[in-house]
Amino acid sequence: MSNVELSPKNKKLNKWSWAIAMTVTIVVFSISALLTLNVQLSAIVGAGVGIGIQFFTPYYTALSVPAEKRSELDSSPDNETVHQGAAGASVAAGSLTLLVAELIQIDPNVGLLFGGIIFVGSYFLFRDALP
Repeated sequence: MSNVELSPKNKKLNKWSWAIAMTVTIVVFSISALLTLNVQLSAIVGAGVGIGIQFFTPYYTALSVPAEKRSELDSSPDNETVHQGAAGASVAAGSLTLLVAELIQIDPNVGLLFGGIIFVGSYFLFRDALP
């Protein structure tokens, strides 16, 4: 367990991040269902984007801490070498790729393959691009 004290902004986000992620999930699901008429695919896309938002929001809030007060993840003994911001953004990107593949009427299996490739590839890109 970490002994780091969270800022009031981080505490507020922690309290409300589930609501933000759930709202985004419902909106993405609804738009996807209206565009594709495929409820099962829309549930997958909505859930993926919602999970991505849930992962990304704490990372985004942590960026509000001034750079000189932040500690590197590598200095933490609990570090599992996962970039939370990159993981969240890549889950959302992979899910949205699946939606785009469905909209341009690519075979669903190929769409899943493209979504997986974008998920993995974007993780490495975001990991290097995000601070």
